[in-house]
Amino acid sequence: MIWDKIASRYDRIFESYKELREATVKQVLTHIEGGDKVLELACGTGNVSLAIAKKVDNLVATDLSKGMISVAKQKAKKLNVDNIDFKILDALDTKYPNESFDKIVLISALHVVNNPRALLDEAYRLLAPQGSIITTSECYAEPVKWQNRVGFNFLKLLYILKIIPKFYFFYMKDIDNL
Repeated sequence: MIWDKIASRYDRIFESYKELREATVKQVLTHIEGGDKVLELACGTGNVSLAIAKKVDNLVATDLSKGMISVAKQKAKKLNVDNIDFKILDALDTKYPNESFDKIVLISALHVVNNPRALLDEAYRLLAPQGSIITTSECYAEPVKWQNRVGFNFLKLLYILKIIPKFYFFYMKDIDNL
């Protein structure tokens, strides 16, 4: 799995997106309350998880990649964060009971899963009444500067070559439709 292969380098690879990640984390935190039961699906190396953990008593953070979870656990240990339950888990089949969580966090994942609709369906199944899903997704089909387009075309090539398993070039309207 590509995510296991790049897990130890993931944060360095995407260092240029640090500002965007920080802005995303800031926005996510505006939707989290101290008493919320929170589940983060596709947590990657735990950047968002570690920020949420400062605001809640407990957090469940999951990813399909053993490598990503390993890096996230290392970061949490280094920062003395012990209120995150990191789990290797398929976000499409979590096995949690219906309505288990007040908030479900799903950041930058819809464009790289095989079935984004199924992922959202699972998130809604897990959502408690009056709860909310907090999500973002890259919309690579939207117009961007030519420098970014070169990078996006590289990602498309990686997908065509089967180096990355799935990659959607969403427009914003595609996310709204999901």
